Amino acid sequence: MEFAHDAHRRTYDRVKAYVTVLFGENAEEHAAEPAFTISEGSAVATVSVRPWREWSTTVETYSWVVTDVQPSEELFRYLLEENTELLFGAFGIKDRTNVIFTHSVVGDTLDPEELEGSVRAVLTMADQYDDEIIERFGGLRAIDRTPTE
Repeated sequence: MEFAHDAHRRTYDRVKAYVTVLFGENAEEHAAEPAFTISEGSAVATVSVRPWREWSTTVETYSWVVTDVQPSEELFRYLLEENTELLFGAFGIKDRTNVIFTHSVVGDTLDPEELEGSVRAVLTMADQYDDEIIERFGGLRAIDRTPTE
């Protein structure tokens, strides 16, 4: 695993310790990148430690809420309107057919409560919205996809 700078490595080590304590067996460390996957209910979240500037970091938590959804103006409008009501995080579209939910925090000052809040917010939103989006716009919950898809 490669790190962009010392702060990147330090934040990763801190996040790893927090994830282990907070999520235990529900968390899986990625071997090739500074990230972890956490599963809960029908939602799966990834916690990714990213370099920011030449000396700082961010911790992004995101979930693939629905995959293989048909892109449409109605879907995009729905997601944008929902974003205006959210306190933390936002919906987005990845690769035209995937709805994601993401939340980022500064990594350099991250504490366990902040990380847990970010992860729980993302998992809750993914679990809350996946069925509604599928019912209205089609697609699959990310957890329902087979590994070869």
